[in-house]
Amino acid sequence: MRRFALVLSLFAMPILASCGGSSSNDYGTNPPPPPQAGIVQVWTNYYAPVADTITAGQTVTWTWATAYGVDHDVVFDDGSVNSGVKTSGTFAHTFSTAGTYAYHCTRHPMTGTVVVR
Repeated sequence: MRRFALVLSLFAMPILASCGGSSSNDYGTNPPPPPQAGIVQVWTNYYAPVADTITAGQTVTWTWATAYGVDHDVVFDDGSVNSGVKTSGTFAHTFSTAGTYAYHCTRHPMTGTVVVR
């Protein structure tokens, strides 16, 4: 019986260790860095990168990177752009004028900024 308890504890320890705590990103996984300026990944509870600097005339594409089916949107703080709510896919916007554009998710406390030079 003691041997059974020892074997059980060896299997249960890693499982219990993985259950606790919280993470600042998706279930403890880190997204790969965006491949280039103009790509923003939409994860379960944040945008990556949070700030992106591009050149006027360039397009930024938001890609829903999470496979967990969580609804998000991209809404500019001034109300000029709204991606609509999505659980997957992409949304693109071309920035023709220099400036700083703040955006957020209306469903979760996620924010981001695009700086156009």
